[in-house]
Amino acid sequence: VEREAGAIPLHSRTDPTTEAKRWTAGNTDGEEQVVFLFGFGLGYHIEELLASNEEVLIVVFEPSPTIFSAALRERDLTSVIKSDRVRIILGEESAPFDILVSDPSITRMKFLSLRSYQTLFPDASIKRKKEYVSWLNRRQINTATIRRFDRLWTSNTFKNSTYFFSLKGIEVMKERFQGIPAVVLCAGPSLEQDIGNLRKLSGTAVIFAVDTALRPIMKRGIVPDFVVSVDPQWVNSFILLSDPQLDKEPSELPVLVSDPAVYPATLREYRGLKIITSSVFAPGRVIERFSGPKGTIAAGGSVAVAAYDLARISGADPILLLGLDLSYSTTRTHLSGSFHDLFLRSRAHRLDTAHTQMMRYIAGGDPFVEGDKKGDPVLTDRRMMLYRSWFENEAMKSKARTINASSGGLSIEGIENIPIEELRHELVKGGSLMKPEAVSKLREELLAALPDFERAFLFLDFLEALIKKLEAVYRLAKQGLSLVKSAGSKPESRESLARITGKLDEIDREILSDRDTNNILSMVMQTSIADILGKVKKTKPSVESEGPPRTEGYESALENSRVLYRSIEEGAQFLSGLLEKSSKRIQELVIEKGPHADK
Repeated sequence: VEREAGAIPLHSRTDPTTEAKRWTAGNTDGEEQVVFLFGFGLGYHIEELLASNEEVLIVVFEPSPTIFSAALRERDLTSVIKSDRVRIILGEESAPFDILVSDPSITRMKFLSLRSYQTLFPDASIKRKKEYVSWLNRRQINTATIRRFDRLWTSNTFKNSTYFFSLKGIEVMKERFQGIPAVVLCAGPSLEQDIGNLRKLSGTAVIFAVDTALRPIMKRGIVPDFVVSVDPQWVNSFILLSDPQLDKEPSELPVLVSDPAVYPATLREYRGLKIITSSVFAPGRVIERFSGPKGTIAAGGSVAVAAYDLARISGADPILLLGLDLSYSTTRTHLSGSFHDLFLRSRAHRLDTAHTQMMRYIAGGDPFVEGDKKGDPVLTDRRMMLYRSWFENEAMKSKARTINASSGGLSIEGIENIPIEELRHELVKGGSLMKPEAVSKLREELLAALPDFERAFLFLDFLEALIKKLEAVYRLAKQGLSLVKSAGSKPESRESLARITGKLDEIDREILSDRDTNNILSMVMQTSIADILGKVKKTKPSVESEGPPRTEGYESALENSRVLYRSIEEGAQFLSGLLEKSSKRIQELVIEKGPHADK
């Protein structure tokens, strides 16, 4: 490739084939399931990767269509182009990593770049690597989160099912605050320095607070207009229930905007007005077929993501971000006085101080040093980088002007850094009388909302039918488990195995016959599914030609079947009990508050 400084060869001038072998041996171990490769070049390295690993999927990012066309003219690359193990993405658009690798059992991956491409396309090379790292972090965090919370999300969503029919969705927020400034309060330590300026804005800017910031800001006399909560854990419910500052009249409390998977006490006990969002998980989507959609809000692993998206949905402009530190400049994880801060301190003792607990939390995120807004070194971690990546991508799509007004923390590419004190006079002048009237009208509409009893009745019928289907699946899974056990580790004959397999096929067809049952079951089986897929991918059975089956992976296959049927059996039993509780709550809603309540 010709450059002003001279020609840059894509490969060795003398022996590119040997170079490709050396490059492949030095960068791979032959166990990779997916290799992401920046640079198609003339394809020598791709041919070697295919030859050295018979199962690897190679995803090639080629930034230059001109080089790609030249490669096709220069060499016969039929084996590469026609291979079903090679994906080629031309240009510099963002890569759809989630689509390229959707199988959760794929864990052995690498990102490699040709050295010549790092010289020719340094910015594109760095950008692609950052995209990969961000996606990989998000994937790992999402996988760990689902494994940890799959049942909790499902349980909470069904226990909260009445609210799908009795509360307004966030569509009621759409474009409500056009032309009115908004402030999104996150719980980073730097918020401490900005509260004084925030107090002067509370009358003219709509204030959206994450739940973790609510306690300390209300203690300082600031009542946000909205508080956003998405965490499913019971500990998180204390944020909105245990603070004396929240023991006020409902009209004096912020409107709670809640994910339907929050711990049930959060929605049940919160005394203020409430709005519910749509769910990204199967249980919520099933309920919304009857309640109607409640309105989607961004889910990026942090409640700050949801709060910012809510401000965008409301049409507010500009949107100021406060307390979005994305770092640990003071070795504190949250604003002083926040629930998390108090929770850590409540557990502290001489041998495990609050400071030690905070540092342990920070260490758990693979921390590293990054420059803050002022260029000073500050600790951050891969979790924070994931959130920063989300804001970098989303701010560019936002119609509203987004300003990072936090006193500290990291810069976010594409978002202006302007201290709040420099914006305060402009915002006070711009908000004037618009905010109070807009907020008042919204609260009146929420207060007048009535439950949709007709839709709730339809959902109640569906629940009763679904419980019967789950009971049938439970019995089928027990039959399947019994058959697998009868197969044993050493089948007597091929015929007996064929008979058992035939019966298992019939059971599988019946289990898979209902979409709703399968969708909900899959939510409580994520850990088992991922584990089984991982084992199957690693097993390479070789079947003998004569006599009873003697495969290397035979016993492993039997064990996977046992785990699968046991998981289906246990999951169906868990869901049946859960849906019965949900059914009782729906009955209470329609009987106690319905049109025939007096009778």
